[in-house]
Amino acid sequence: ASDGYHGGMVYVSEKMNELVKMSREVSKVDVNVLIFGESGVGKEVLAKLIHNYSLRKNAQFVAINCGAIPANLLETELFGYTEGTFTGGLKKGKDGLLKFAEGGTLFLDEIGDMPLELQVKLLRVLENKTYTPVGCYKEIETDIRIVAATNKNLKRLIKEGSFREDLYYRLNIIKIKIPPLRERIEDIAPLSLYFLEEFNKKYGRNKKITPSVLKTLKYNAWKGNIRELKNTIEMMVVVSPHRELEYLEDEGIQEGYSVQEEDIGELTLKEYISNVEKEFLIKARSKYGTTRNMAEHLEVNHSTIIRKLKKHGISERS
Repeated sequence: ASDGYHGGMVYVSEKMNELVKMSREVSKVDVNVLIFGESGVGKEVLAKLIHNYSLRKNAQFVAINCGAIPANLLETELFGYTEGTFTGGLKKGKDGLLKFAEGGTLFLDEIGDMPLELQVKLLRVLENKTYTPVGCYKEIETDIRIVAATNKNLKRLIKEGSFREDLYYRLNIIKIKIPPLRERIEDIAPLSLYFLEEFNKKYGRNKKITPSVLKTLKYNAWKGNIRELKNTIEMMVVVSPHRELEYLEDEGIQEGYSVQEEDIGELTLKEYISNVEKEFLIKARSKYGTTRNMAEHLEVNHSTIIRKLKKHGISERS
């Protein structure tokens, strides 16, 4: 079992406990690491953990998202440029992230989005431990560890010709796959409590979360993983009118409940149906505004709507 917190990672599941133990061992060996996982599972948090337990922990951890920066700017961000390279550029040139990461760790997120011509330059960094700033003809020696991450199938990208196979094998010395949140639902409660404390502090609130709301959170699809859960808790802290959080969801992201095989046995059928009913009533109240409209459109007695809202602790007014 885990104590639930290591280097910014919150968990109680055995899957994550094993993953963190392996990552701590990997951190001690100065090799490149490739982290796989869906968007929002915490790839950068794991990369920081690897850095913080490594021999490079006293140097910089520098992160860049290869998919968030236009291709024409990514090269100068990584390698820097020399004086006079660009009209309107900094007079003395600019150091790249490789310079800032010297002696430390460079985290390349969404490595699958890196343009092919840059992949060639990165390969040179890995093979020769040197790089060349844009506009410069002199190679600069570098001592960094690279941790890369992706939510894409790199082997498929290799077949399509958009990712270099030699770079893939250079990066993939150690491969770590972070499981999605739906495959470790026991981590949802501790993560929710962790984010609740964070947002209570941030917004000066003193909100509480009930066991029933925690159970409801456990049985969502969480396509956006930890990032989506964090956003949901923040929204609930800000929007819920009472001290006890009401379950709210971002309808643009969520698509209802997703039942996994391991879910069965966690809840009784009665509890599960109750949670689904509560979610349905919250959405219906929001859509129809009044309890009489709800009763009319849901084709039940008005008194039934009042009783069910009271049972689930839902306000009669939207």
